[in-house]
Formats: sequence, C-alpha cells, structure tokens
Amino acid sequence: EGAAPCGDEVIEMETFDGDIPGEFDAVACVGVKGRSRVIVDAAKRQGVGVVYVDKGYFRYHQSKERGHWRVSIGGFQPTAFVRDAKCSRDRWRRLGVGVVAPRTSPGAYIILAGKSLKYHLFAGLPHPTEYAKKLVRDIRRYTNLPIIYRPKPSWGEAEPIPGTVYSPPEQRLDGLLPTAHALVTHGSAASIEALIFGIPSIVLGLDVAALVSDTQLSAVANPSFPSLAVREQFLHNLAHCQWTEEEMRSGEAWRHIVSQLAVLAEDKE
Repeated sequence: EGAAPCGDEVIEMETFDGDIPGEFDAVACVGVKGRSRVIVDAAKRQGVGVVYVDKGYFRYHQSKERGHWRVSIGGFQPTAFVRDAKCSRDRWRRLGVGVVAPRTSPGAYIILAGKSLKYHLFAGLPHPTEYAKKLVRDIRRYTNLPIIYRPKPSWGEAEPIPGTVYSPPEQRLDGLLPTAHALVTHGSAASIEALIFGIPSIVLGLDVAALVSDTQLSAVANPSFPSLAVREQFLHNLAHCQWTEEEMRSGEAWRHIVSQLAVLAEDKE
C-alpha cells in the first residue's frame, strides 16, 4: 500500500524458484523463515537491491497496537546506514524510551541470549543448543561468573544447558539486565535492550549493535561500553530504521526505502 502513493508498484511472488524474474529495482522479504536466505542470496547474485523487514528493534517498549517493523536496505541489518547517518532524535523521542546510565559496579552474571532454529539456519550456524553449549565453554576460558542461558522465548525446543542457570520464557529480560555483567549473543534485539539498560554486550554475528559493542568473547571479563554521545546517536539512527504500519501505508517508510536504494545504486556505479 505504501508504494502506490509514491508512484511505485509492488508485485507479490507466491513462489520462488531460485532466480528473481524480470527487471526489479528491489526484492523484499519478511523475517528469516522460509526461503528468505535464498531470496537474499539471489538478489545479491543478480545485483538487485534487498529490502529486509522484521519485528521492530524496540518492541519490548511498545504495545502490539503501536508496534514497529524494522526495515533494512541492502542486507539483514542496516549496519552501514546506522554507522554513517547523523539522524535527529525526533523519532527516538517519540518512542518514550528512557535510557539507564552505564553500570559502574561489577555485574553478577553473564546473560547468554540465544536465537531460534530458523535464525541459525538463516545465518548458517549449528543447532542453537549445540552453539550455546560451545559458547558456554568459550566463555569459561575468560570468566567464572555465573551464566544465565536465555534462549529466544518463542523457540519451543529450548532446553537447559549444563553449567548455566536456565531462564524460562516467562522471565523478562528487563528483570535480568540491571545486575548483569554483560550480555553475549550472536544477534538479538536483547543487545539493544542491554544498551538501553547500560549493560555492555558481546556481539558475535548478525547484529547492528556490533557497531557499539565488543565483538570478541575475549572481552567478556572486561567489556567496553560506548560513550553517551555514541550511544545516543546510535539509538537516534536506529529509530529511523523502524516504522509503524500506518507510516508504511502512508508512503513515509517507502520514501525512506527508495532513498536508501538509490544510495546503494550509486555506490555500485
């Protein structure tokens, strides 16, 4: 609906056989399920722009009625845009999310934030439980702090891991963060929550928060945290990468998408 007010056309494909037919300016996919990985790879192979849509970054602070959808141009995360942009704080302020000062005293434990099987298939990772077990072994090389294993709450096949404290789906992340030492994840919105709560993260993969986090497990004992100015600009930029359904229907989000696709096209020339 949002493309029409801008004079553009969106064609919905019910099946995908591995190649993008015809002349398209971009291809869009929603979430990491199904054939999203195949579609993204085909688009990159054929030189077609990619628009990736998924649940919003700050969804823990929004009701379902006011929920946002994040939009990434050119890949799974809007890393280049968030890294380079100097967005105003208007969209961030509208969210009404308060940030917490960085922790100054040592934390009590490490939070290991896991992901679902479909994410691991998308990212080319081992099974989530096996991957988490390996991370626990690796973390133990650097710290003896307790580890709280928090699988993705919606992943129904999660199970406790020896040597960790299991966090069940009903346990809220915001109840764990205030006394955490650090959060470790391959890629999760939990890293954004940690940033808001003043807790450092170790980001190992597909996560835009890698821009303001350590990216090696060796830093887990003494993780760094961005300055106030860097954290604020990161959040301001990230708020410009998610949109409400109303903003999508009106064309506001589509205009942002088109402008970013134009930038990508210029970079290829």
